[in-house]
Amino acid sequence: MGGSTTVDVIVNGSVVRALLDTGATVSVISRAAVSKLKLSVLPVKDFLHVECANGQTLPYDGYVTMSVSLPNSLASTCIALVIPNENATGAAQLILGTNVIPSLLLASGKMPELEIISCQQQVVH
Repeated sequence: MGGSTTVDVIVNGSVVRALLDTGATVSVISRAAVSKLKLSVLPVKDFLHVECANGQTLPYDGYVTMSVSLPNSLASTCIALVIPNENATGAAQLILGTNVIPSLLLASGKMPELEIISCQQQVVH
């Protein structure tokens, strides 16, 4: 199995190490990174329930909107849930999920060609 995919991204003008997680449908940022970047945390209503791959509920304190880009690329506006520091993943204080990765790659001009695989149904007797 390969290692994790971390990249440097630009968040509101500052370089941040981020984990690209294609298995995550939401992006998250640690409370420490929010403070360092001087982002404003906005409230989220209680209707949002986020579950991790291990089945545990992910606690969060609200959300932030921020400008995110790869170096030398156009920026995209991103929404990330703010998580307590103890729930942050290792060195990456920002985890970018599939709500951000496609627009990040598209803005950078590095969107890979997607292959369309067609499947035919067969009746097995």
